Amino acid sequence: MAKDANASLDAFDREALEKDLPGIVTALDRSAMSGRFQAELIGPRGSHRLQRCSLVSAILLDESAVLRYELGLIDDAGQSTSTLVTGRVFPDFATAEAYAVQRLSPLAAQVLGRVEVAPLTTPIAVVQDLGMALYAYPIDGELPTLAAATDESVAGAAIEQLLRANGHPDISIQSCRAEPIHYNRRHRCMLRYQLDLGGEKSLAVYGKVTSDDSGARIPGIVEALTATFAGAGVALPECLGWHEDLQLVAFTEIPGVPRVAQLLKARLRGDMSEGEITLEDAVDACGRIAAALHTSGLSLGDDRPLEIELARLRANLAPMRRLSPELSKQLGTWLDVVERRAESIPATDLCQCHGDFSYTQLIFDGPHAGLVDFDNFCRAEPALDLGQFLAYLRYAGRKARGGTSAEEQGGPSEVLAERFATSYVAAGGHPQALDRVDLYEATNLVRMAEHAWQNLKSRRLDQIVALLGERLAA
Repeated sequence: MAKDANASLDAFDREALEKDLPGIVTALDRSAMSGRFQAELIGPRGSHRLQRCSLVSAILLDESAVLRYELGLIDDAGQSTSTLVTGRVFPDFATAEAYAVQRLSPLAAQVLGRVEVAPLTTPIAVVQDLGMALYAYPIDGELPTLAAATDESVAGAAIEQLLRANGHPDISIQSCRAEPIHYNRRHRCMLRYQLDLGGEKSLAVYGKVTSDDSGARIPGIVEALTATFAGAGVALPECLGWHEDLQLVAFTEIPGVPRVAQLLKARLRGDMSEGEITLEDAVDACGRIAAALHTSGLSLGDDRPLEIELARLRANLAPMRRLSPELSKQLGTWLDVVERRAESIPATDLCQCHGDFSYTQLIFDGPHAGLVDFDNFCRAEPALDLGQFLAYLRYAGRKARGGTSAEEQGGPSEVLAERFATSYVAAGGHPQALDRVDLYEATNLVRMAEHAWQNLKSRRLDQIVALLGERLAA
């Protein structure tokens, strides 16, 4: 997880932002924060020294900002290790201290003696002049069950129970090691559990910890999908079940990785050695999976018509109006354009949608495709999924080109977009959905812009805004 977040304040009115969060500039300065971590968490007489500090992610909330760092540490014997530390910047010291006392201290008591915090003198601290609460993984005030869900004995017993209830009655877990593999969003953390079953037997299980009961509906969704895709050649993970006490939903591992963006990037740099699956075949498979889902007859999740999507996106613009007024105005204008255009194109019936249908949720093991991530299943116009896929596809193309130049007419992304639509319809998808794909593609690009702004990713934001302008003009 050591990839730098490239956080930047270029898109913000810095004076207004620093007035809200006086410690934010220092918090984004890895050099300045290195000294704070050494002083506040490791201690001058601690057994470890800080070697490096990487900013992994950042997210701006209504009245705080959450930044996650990976610290590279070395002990007196020259042994290296790493740990994740979250810093939450508040408007003032009193608010940060109250958060630490109320939300973090009870969790700190649960992780004492754990290997994750062993290099630190203390797993939590409050930096007075920054109004910043620091806390080491697996402490998380927004995910209070994460500490237990990463505890070897607690998690091992829970996963053993789920496995035995799912056709493995004789399984016995000797040890269980958890590592975070996707921990960049609020209110959720994806973990990989490496299970030692004794002898030379091992098993990998994935678990998602959430801050609410949203994971409780996932087993039913996966069960319904398994029946829907039976014989269709689409791999799905087996859902082992929901553990309420840990707020954990667990899955078996399926082979494969997302390939569409990788293949597109290779194509744009002239590398035609695509291996077991071509870019075109991967896009075709994505179209077929979308069609199968939309025509499945399933009816899972909440309704998400276009008017609700637009209302949510407009609500997200509220914090921008003061901190990035020009950007807020531009995005709001573009949402108005989408709404006006939608009035002249009849809406289609709602159907089962994935709700987050991007190339990252479609994985490939050679030529074999699989579908993952079922958190956002909903009932919506099929153009919701199609528009999101195309928004991410075109952004991947722009990013691979360096993010500065518009794609030429008939370029790879345009050809692939057309191929995706053709594959979708040929597989039995709803052809009338294509009439409103442009509307949903634009709304998804606005959402991507809002997320980039919230995550302080100015470079990504510039690329998305430029792409959005081109798409609306087209």
